[in-house]
Amino acid sequence: MINFDQVKDGMGEESDWDSISKSKYSNFIAEPKYDGVRMLAQKENGIIKIHRGLDNVKNDQFPEVLKQLSNMPDNTMYDGELCILDNPNDELLKADFSAIQKRILLKEPRKIDFLSNKNPAIFMAFDCLMKNGVEIFNQKPLSYRKQQIENCIKTLEYKPDELLQMIQKNEMEGIVIKDPNGIGNKGWVKFKNWVEATYKVIGTNSLSQNISSLELENDKGIAVGKVNYQFNEPELQTDQIKEKLIGSYVEVRSMFTSKGKVRFPSLQQKDKLIKFLKSGRNLEEDFSRKSVQEILS
Repeated sequence: MINFDQVKDGMGEESDWDSISKSKYSNFIAEPKYDGVRMLAQKENGIIKIHRGLDNVKNDQFPEVLKQLSNMPDNTMYDGELCILDNPNDELLKADFSAIQKRILLKEPRKIDFLSNKNPAIFMAFDCLMKNGVEIFNQKPLSYRKQQIENCIKTLEYKPDELLQMIQKNEMEGIVIKDPNGIGNKGWVKFKNWVEATYKVIGTNSLSQNISSLELENDKGIAVGKVNYQFNEPELQTDQIKEKLIGSYVEVRSMFTSKGKVRFPSLQQKDKLIKFLKSGRNLEEDFSRKSVQEILS
């Protein structure tokens, strides 16, 4: 039987967003990359399981999703994203990763019951892996497999150019481009919505007396999270360096949470930052502030 490890790997990733409009993807389909948790939904002999492998079943955490899937055909397995949408009545594009993250490990029945009603999760199916007990993931093209998804919420499909135009408006996590004629996940390419911007350092955090991360503020004066410092050399771990960091500006590449916090942040232009920290130059000579809001608009 097909398992989670077989379907989760193999997808390529590109950062050249211009290539979405190029001819090699013109006949592909595009789907939103929902900001949730990849899951399999399986119904076997009348029993439904939501899992990432049968030793990692999440039925207890998501009773509302079991109800949503109650009418899926027997002996069937779907691949999809378990997510909590920011606005379920909107275009089903933007999901809240922090909300689903809080739910995934819950064990207390009362909290699970409360949150499943207050902020319900949904399973967005984008592939059918097994039909009538027969594995079709590695046997049939994607277009055929998608037609087999029944009695379940399906991911929305767009033309690549069409979805590209919606990214900034909806602050989506990204796009997945798929070859409708591909077997398995051959021809699947994800494009994550990375943004590079300048932030003010408003504080530092320490681990074992070393600077471990930098607290960041955007151009609206709003704290947006932290980024790992990454420099362990003794000369870049002094009190003088810590003082110099406060008030300086750093380039950070990240995505964003639904609350506007940086997600998966990483320092950019590190050579430039090291040069500044080791020099006696004024920080305005090395860094200029850009508007994060302008980049995201």
